[in-house]
Amino acid sequence: MEGRVESVADHTFRVALACLLLPREGETSGDVGIDVGRAVRMALVHDLAEVVVGDITPTDGVSAEEKHALERAAIEALADLIPSFPGARTDLLELWEDYARRRTREAWFVKDLDKLEMSLQAAHYEKEGGSASEPSADGEAAPSALGSLWGAVTPQNPKQSK
Repeated sequence: MEGRVESVADHTFRVALACLLLPREGETSGDVGIDVGRAVRMALVHDLAEVVVGDITPTDGVSAEEKHALERAAIEALADLIPSFPGARTDLLELWEDYARRRTREAWFVKDLDKLEMSLQAAHYEKEGGSASEPSADGEAAPSALGSLWGAVTPQNPKQSK
């Protein structure tokens, strides 16, 4: 899809799918120490606050503390919309806070995949003739398993596949 920009939903889906699939490769050579289910749930909520506050980048001139406060208020407002399922609000807030503060191995794992997915997306934009708004890594530097996975879930330009 020419000119299509990745949405928060696109990004979140790719990060969550990578969290689901990538640890399994490492499990054959021993326990990777990652709770895959928790990592997937965390990936699904890691950028949820952006629905309210947008994507705050370093170029926006917002301090890390202010960014966290804005996103925390947004995630709390969204959590307030959750029906009264026992523990759902608490779980959502805890997953988001864990990710934001990098308190567990799962949080670091999700953050690493978040950065990698953003780099792959930036490389894709550059390849398509656009420019990346954030610094990007060379798409070739990505692990082949994630590069293949990313390619499989990235919409293809019909003009290129002919």
